[in-house]
Amino acid sequence: MLSLHAAPRTGKQNDVLLLAPPNTPLQYPIRGFRVSPLNKTLIPDINSLVTVLVKAFLRYKELKVLIESIRVNYPNIKIIIADDSHDPEKIDGDNIEHYIMPPAQGWFAGRNLAVSQVTTKYFLWVDDDFVFLNETRIESFVKIMEAAPELDVVGGEVDGNRFAFKLVYQEGNSDEGGCITRVRATHGPVPGLNKCFFVDGLVNYFMARTDAVRRRVVTRSSLKRERTKVGNGRATGDIEEDIDRKAASLLSSSDPEIIRDLFELRLRDQ
Repeated sequence: MLSLHAAPRTGKQNDVLLLAPPNTPLQYPIRGFRVSPLNKTLIPDINSLVTVLVKAFLRYKELKVLIESIRVNYPNIKIIIADDSHDPEKIDGDNIEHYIMPPAQGWFAGRNLAVSQVTTKYFLWVDDDFVFLNETRIESFVKIMEAAPELDVVGGEVDGNRFAFKLVYQEGNSDEGGCITRVRATHGPVPGLNKCFFVDGLVNYFMARTDAVRRRVVTRSSLKRERTKVGNGRATGDIEEDIDRKAASLLSSSDPEIIRDLFELRLRDQ
């Protein structure tokens, strides 16, 4: 008759705490069994993926309405405000970072400051006079960005309008230079994404990959007040979309030298 006996664990080797990095085999001593340790993985929610960015200037009443509308469906999402108002007011609230800038530094400086403080994978840019509706869903942006990692910027609709356009460049001579025209049109649909189109410019309601914007956006200090001068015109610096082409440098300006300078900069990068 065979007897089975259990022996107590003794010896220094059995007393050693075994540690293994995630998703790698853990080899036990003596017998050589290999197991893959099970690890709990935190699934990111919208608050850990997206930060809302706002460039504020004077319109505090509208800004507070915007914040209240965001908090209806996103009570915990971080909001970063870059404020270059002449007489800044204090903005209080949970998960709000309010950065006071020197007066009238402009949209580009405010954008750079806000983006520099983002710690999430994406950021959502909105104007300070926008309002989130009940059907506004940031998750829709994230879904597109996750499905198409080659896209760096995705724009949305404001009041039912996309305000998207493409730029058409006509080559000129060395004396007068070329002509760049903004056309209300698109470059065509994005493959695999229904109702999404490639464009050169869009409204200030867009989601972007934080690392891509930090890596690719060039800000010209000479343009800091141009966006205000042209009213509803939108300028986004030099955002390049590495899909099948590089998007044109976006600028709404009355200064042809600035336009030509930016467009030549884009051509040199290609």
